[in-house]
Amino acid sequence: MQEALVTLLAQAPFDRIRPQQIASQAGVARASFYLHYPSKEALLADLARDAIRRFFERGMQALDAATGKLLWSSWAIPEPKEGELSSYSLTMAARVAKGKVFIGNAGAEFPPFRGYVAAFDVNTGKELWRFYTTPGDPSKGFENKAMEAAAKTWGGEWWKQGGGGSMWDGMAYDPDENLLYVGTGNGTTWSADVRNGGRENNTKDNLYIASILAINADTGELKWHYQTTPGDQWDYDAIQHLLLADIRIGDRTRKVVMQANKNGYFYVVDRSTGEF
Repeated sequence: MQEALVTLLAQAPFDRIRPQQIASQAGVARASFYLHYPSKEALLADLARDAIRRFFERGMQALDAATGKLLWSSWAIPEPKEGELSSYSLTMAARVAKGKVFIGNAGAEFPPFRGYVAAFDVNTGKELWRFYTTPGDPSKGFENKAMEAAAKTWGGEWWKQGGGGSMWDGMAYDPDENLLYVGTGNGTTWSADVRNGGRENNTKDNLYIASILAINADTGELKWHYQTTPGDQWDYDAIQHLLLADIRIGDRTRKVVMQANKNGYFYVVDRSTGEF
């Protein structure tokens, strides 16, 4: 859509472009807005900035720190089709560890949306693995045993709206455990009745929304999970910062991950085992 608008601007004098032409490429709401620009060059510059902004809401780029040269560019959400309005966006900073770039995505307020965290090769930008936070359509099979187990905690045809479970902030890495810790967001839709196919199913846990997950950084396999708000329908995301510490509990030192959760509780969980 935007590419077609740029082509139109390149081919015709700015003062001869009719509002209907821009409306056909950019929508009626934007047509009069675009025509308020003083020149074609000013509009093209803003379109370029908008394209960059929209890419960084959806993808990642690696630059040479010394020269600023682009090394690679990768989508960090499902690549949208031409003209498609995607539910997915990026609102978190990527983390880098052990030769990998880790990032999750946001968008659970805009179904269909099925959240996931992915790892990319730091040198090439190639996606190495992807871990979904909610199970998909059972008729298509499950990606792993974690998804198969999670599906038992959902009802109705949840997969049609994706399930939710976005990741837009909390993430940490423990090199000793080689575990990536991520916090997941609300379900899609917020209403447990709706996403589980009826009120009779609204007490289901809906794994792995509103949870802290520990994922093997090499393989993308789930080691453990701790759900802070089972069956969340109050937008109690578990995406707050995840803090790693070694603290004395009782008569021994415990390796823990801690979170001040949106539900009002402060959690201290064994980061090796997931024990509360």
